[in-house]
Amino acid sequence: MKHTAAEILNFTTPGELFSDQSESLKKEYLRLAKLWHPDNHANSSEANQVMTKINLLYHQGLALLAQGKWERPGFLRLKANDGKIHEIKYLASSDFELGKIYLGSTMVCYLINKIHHDFYENALIQLSNFTFANEKMRQEISKYLPRLVAKFETDEYLGMVISKTSELLSLKDVLTFYQGQLSDRHVAWILGTLYNMACYLNYAGLSHNAISLENYFISPKDHTGVLLGGWWYTVKQGTKMLGVSEKVYAIMPPTVKNEKKGNILTDLEAIRLLGRELLGDPNGTRLETLKAAPTPMINWLRGVASETAYQEYQNWNKVLTASFGMKKFVVMDLSEKELYQV
Repeated sequence: MKHTAAEILNFTTPGELFSDQSESLKKEYLRLAKLWHPDNHANSSEANQVMTKINLLYHQGLALLAQGKWERPGFLRLKANDGKIHEIKYLASSDFELGKIYLGSTMVCYLINKIHHDFYENALIQLSNFTFANEKMRQEISKYLPRLVAKFETDEYLGMVISKTSELLSLKDVLTFYQGQLSDRHVAWILGTLYNMACYLNYAGLSHNAISLENYFISPKDHTGVLLGGWWYTVKQGTKMLGVSEKVYAIMPPTVKNEKKGNILTDLEAIRLLGRELLGDPNGTRLETLKAAPTPMINWLRGVASETAYQEYQNWNKVLTASFGMKKFVVMDLSEKELYQV
């Protein structure tokens, strides 16, 4: 396929220009080098730029193949240290403080830089040790907890793959889709699912420490949510914290910052922050000006969290009634196809 100069200059990965076999890559490079060599484009100022980009992507491609890696938009292939090949088809990718996230239709792959191996190991422990009072509770709550389906190691990353359904959408991407502000009623049901999760965390004696737009996924169809990411920061309440993101640290209560121990208050304050973010104002100073929500809800999101998750849940239900009256199911008509244009 012949690409234009503008297309080549916009490519960011070798896979957008070259095939994923070394011999094919070399042949394609020679053809492109001949086509775009500046000597053949005496009247084009772009030729030098294009040739520089071709050379860059070529050498990057060779390096990736030597490492057993390959990537093009929507596709990542990694060779693990045990020789197993992991092929990941994704809809979106992004960086986060510990590495990279690849979001697919039925999975989320987290690639954690090896320097953060302690967080990775902690996540594996947390994901395999969820506790429940009985089988009925396990069947109900497990639907809203992550399930690890694969783990692997490469020279550069520690990988974990978490399963999901196509109905579960990244809350961060949902907020972007709605241009940075959701309706108050949608924010209300999303916060309701988070307070349910907080009650489970309280029961299990855990402090998640990373409830955020990036780590929470929602089902618009069912009005449910799953806390897929962030478990690398999770600790038992009352035990030494491993760390938190900058955003969560900023809203941690002073007592928790001083003690540096897991506390459900961190999660409860993180939920209020998330609510303000969904309404378009993380600081909460413009919520009234934006007319983002009823006054009781605005006051709640600006306030200080209760001492326990159970108390917070009960108080939140009172705020809902004061804000909206009787509960009403409000449809969020958004699917994976619309969100990611697939």
